Amino acid sequence: MGSGIALFQLSIDMSLIKIDQALAINPASSRTWYERGCVLAEAGNYTQALVNFNQALTLQPDDVKVWVFQGVMLIHLERYSEALESCDRALAINPKDAEALLFRGVALQRLGRYQMAYASYENALGKGQKASRHGWQNLKKIWSSLTAC
Repeated sequence: MGSGIALFQLSIDMSLIKIDQALAINPASSRTWYERGCVLAEAGNYTQALVNFNQALTLQPDDVKVWVFQGVMLIHLERYSEALESCDRALAINPKDAEALLFRGVALQRLGRYQMAYASYENALGKGQKASRHGWQNLKKIWSSLTAC
């Protein structure tokens, strides 16, 4: 099991080296800062991932996906009010974004605002899907992809 962890860390380190080389060439690449944040999030370094997502948003403030990932990092860091703000920013850009609605629901639930959380989950499922098995499977897939970055 120890060798698996070592390989994972090596993969993370190699990814960060390549991304840092790309940033040395073009430090104004929002997408590269986002990718760096994803690698750090995958390694469990949520604080540093958040710094990188913030940099990506400084360069491209209308990127819904980055706002959502920032919200996910804030949820991991138990900063639920800020996570809610991030999801709301994403929804201001795209009111129907299922990922933003899902994590808005998570933030609301963690804040004890259950009725609003369930309404957000329902919106994430889509009006036609409500509590269908297919809708919940889609939400689980979104959750898995975002938490793995």
